[in-house]
Amino acid sequence: GTIGTVKLPPLTNKMTELKHQVATNKYDFICVTETHFQEDLTTAEFDIPGYTSFRADRDFKLDRSLNSNAVSDCGGSVIYVNQNIEIIETIKGPESIAVCFECNIGKVIIACVYRSPSLNKDQDKQLLNFMRMIFQDTAYIAKFCFGDLNLSNVSWISGTILGATASENSIICRQQRYLDLIHELGLSWLLTTEVTRRRLNKNTGEINESLLDQVLFTDDSLVNDFKLGCHLGKSDHVTISVELNLPHLSSLEDGKVQNEERRCWSKVKSEEILDWSHEINWDFDCNDINNLSVNEMWAVMLDKLNLLSNRIPLQS
Repeated sequence: GTIGTVKLPPLTNKMTELKHQVATNKYDFICVTETHFQEDLTTAEFDIPGYTSFRADRDFKLDRSLNSNAVSDCGGSVIYVNQNIEIIETIKGPESIAVCFECNIGKVIIACVYRSPSLNKDQDKQLLNFMRMIFQDTAYIAKFCFGDLNLSNVSWISGTILGATASENSIICRQQRYLDLIHELGLSWLLTTEVTRRRLNKNTGEINESLLDQVLFTDDSLVNDFKLGCHLGKSDHVTISVELNLPHLSSLEDGKVQNEERRCWSKVKSEEILDWSHEINWDFDCNDINNLSVNEMWAVMLDKLNLLSNRIPLQS
């Protein structure tokens, strides 16, 4: 399965470019942040043929808003899902959205999150609670979070906050809470040294480069590869394409997971499984390592795993 993540403020002005990119890359999911959708915007105005959209508009005001009674403009997220994939549940958070579906490995949840750097303490807490709920839900075997977290003071190389460790700066303290949650949940992140936003500093004439967009996940084996693409329109953020190791996701027909054999591992004692595993040659010889690609080596390993799996009785 492939996912494209894009920041397009506002999305309605860039639909032609987005549709072209989708037609070229044929994503299974597209996560878009800072959509700027208003309540009266109809689905038809941002529709992509072949996809179903799930949106979460900003429904609160920021403290910086001039009109204290109005919902702030900007913000919001939307996930486009290939129409052949059946979504079994959606979960909304503060201008963030998560979709849930089933594939051959079980239930999977994908969240698209936008965190404005202008959130106050309570708004940050609500978004943190949404992320915690997503990643602590034991009903889902795999969990992914795509989006613009705006954690500009985080070093993703070391997984620490840049600067003083005991800072009283409110901006740094709030970013520390997100980093603490990521570590607490044992999440992995995809990007470390990449630049996802380039913005011209009009005062100095210099280009400021930042890593603000990120991909979080619970299982490293489910992320195969990624690449950064060009920005769309006047957005100063790049696009990110991520290839997920979710077999059969793209071969879903009519929104249904194809029937497949399921093994009942609970019917076999762990000692038996261990004995069977000792009968399998798990080694790769030098020719394999030197001549096979990563995907080809994984195919060889999968064949070895299937030798073990095929001895497990089928579920009745």
